[in-house]
Amino acid sequence: MNLLLQSAGFGIVTGSVLAIAAVGATVQTGLTNFVNFAYGDFMTLGAYIGLIALTWLHWGLLAALVCAGAVTAGFALVVNRVVFRPFMKRKARVVTMTVVTVGLSLVISGGLEIIFGANLQTYGLSVTHVLTIGPFLLTLEQVGIIVCALLVLLALEVGLYRTKVGKGLRAMSQNGDLAAASAINVKALTNVAWALSGALAGIAGVVLVIQVGVLTPSTGNSYLFLVMAPVIIGGIGRPLGTIIAALALGLLLAIASAYTDAAYAEALAFAVLIVVLLVRPSGIFAMAGRHT
Repeated sequence: MNLLLQSAGFGIVTGSVLAIAAVGATVQTGLTNFVNFAYGDFMTLGAYIGLIALTWLHWGLLAALVCAGAVTAGFALVVNRVVFRPFMKRKARVVTMTVVTVGLSLVISGGLEIIFGANLQTYGLSVTHVLTIGPFLLTLEQVGIIVCALLVLLALEVGLYRTKVGKGLRAMSQNGDLAAASAINVKALTNVAWALSGALAGIAGVVLVIQVGVLTPSTGNSYLFLVMAPVIIGGIGRPLGTIIAALALGLLLAIASAYTDAAYAEALAFAVLIVVLLVRPSGIFAMAGRHT
């Protein structure tokens, strides 16, 4: 029982990391209708910005998170303007956009390797406090990850469902042509979606490295499919469904890893994804959840 409870605590932390990343991915995918396979590299970029802030500039963790989110948001805006928008203007097919994102992923990962090298790097955070929270034993850093996820997702909830910009994003996600015909500034809101997606990717990259402990140019990319799984399971463009799916997946991975090999745990996660796609191709919360 103790092993199960400890695994569940670790699963909540893992699910929190996945939730931050997956919500950013579902916002972008729901609005643009194509999967950004460079999203993992956006996370890695944010993680390296966090490395610069923490180990080079000796800033605090909060400053590193803000800096990573801001820089990656700006990078996502530039990528949209320079790379994706010209293809979108030409009404490129989804398969074309997918190939473009794969190529972009190779460019970003190669650039990061040139700049930072291929060696393992760390944030240098040492485990100084272990807290007992109910049945769970969590480090102070893990508690911080959960709190960060709660704050980010709360801010996203307020932004998407309580502001004019958020309502515009949800309208575009449901029907882009109708939104454009309703005098909604599609170009401006697309920029907002990319900035939001980039910011969440950057923050997710930092908390991911805090969780796994090491950073390489392929760190974010190695978690890409785990990030995309909750997007699909929860329903593309549905943040609430994505969050629930991310937490469930985190628990599944942690508990399965406690009783079997970690590689089998990931295989189990993808088996669940396949079953969901067979039963509900649009995702579990496709009808019940909210749109972006």
